[in-house]
Amino acid sequence: MLEIRGSIIAIVITDGTAGAQPGFNGGEKCRGIRRVVVVVLVRGSDQGDYACAGKWKGALKFFDQIARFLRLKRVKIVFSFLKPLALSLTAVFLLIGCVSAKPERSVETFRVMTFNIHHGVGIDGKLDLQRIADLIKEEKADLVALQEVDKGIERSNKLDVGAELGRMTGMSCVFSNNYSFAGGEYGNAILSRFKVESRDHRLLPKTDSPEQRGWLKAVVNVNGKKLSFWNTHIDHRRDDTERLQAIEKFTAWVKEEKLPVIFCGDFNDLPGSRTHQKLKEHFDDTWEKAGQGAGYTIPVKNPKRRIDYILVSHGAPIEPVSTWVPKTEASDHLPVVAEFRWKK
Repeated sequence: MLEIRGSIIAIVITDGTAGAQPGFNGGEKCRGIRRVVVVVLVRGSDQGDYACAGKWKGALKFFDQIARFLRLKRVKIVFSFLKPLALSLTAVFLLIGCVSAKPERSVETFRVMTFNIHHGVGIDGKLDLQRIADLIKEEKADLVALQEVDKGIERSNKLDVGAELGRMTGMSCVFSNNYSFAGGEYGNAILSRFKVESRDHRLLPKTDSPEQRGWLKAVVNVNGKKLSFWNTHIDHRRDDTERLQAIEKFTAWVKEEKLPVIFCGDFNDLPGSRTHQKLKEHFDDTWEKAGQGAGYTIPVKNPKRRIDYILVSHGAPIEPVSTWVPKTEASDHLPVVAEFRWKK
């Protein structure tokens, strides 16, 4: 309940457009806005009574910037100046449904996130697992594939990073050690809100690289139906030899799989590359099915490349409802989130 004092200087009314693309992606525009209201109130008796923006001139400039932004979204803006502009600003209330809007969560759907967490260090150079956990909770992810996960390594305060994120989010954690590093372990992890019924971990072929790569699998029970959830992080070098060798393994393993597969990871290659084309022989790229725009995930500021993917095995009885890239500075990658439902 909002008690309004003073006069309404501006009201923004939406056209009721539904289906906003959640979050931002490399400066792309949202496709729609749901129930957006911006109300600016004036006339405060106390010169120190500023709820949001200090002096009224600064507040009006701030509002004008928002108005310009919202016009890009085909929003109708109605102005009603009822008092002289000399009146002091009392409050500015902004209720905007586009900035990181997400589709309404259906009880029949579940959400998957893939996120290269850079061992918990953001682009500010700070180790901060809480902001990663907060992002996972904000996105309401049910299954999370994490890459670059430390366990017992000095640079991450010798924390078991996967287990710690599991504790912070209330999810179970499955960790795989790909190789020993700096006195600890380094690999991938899976977080799950669902029961984990089994797990598997295998090392991938290595060609003259100091880093051993791996593949992690967890079989989970999603609302009474079993799902094979895969996670990997493959070679980053320009020469794609090692990546293609890894794809050969994935191809053999998916042919053996009896369950539908969601395959997440940092694949270190672009759409249209040989790596991507080989993957698409057996998997659907969810961004191509349900994403809007380019889906760029790196670099974090002004992203220009899509190398992080959520894939689904061909013929799987699940389909992506929507896919988006949330904004965060918690890592040197942006995460990808997809919402899925079982086909009827």
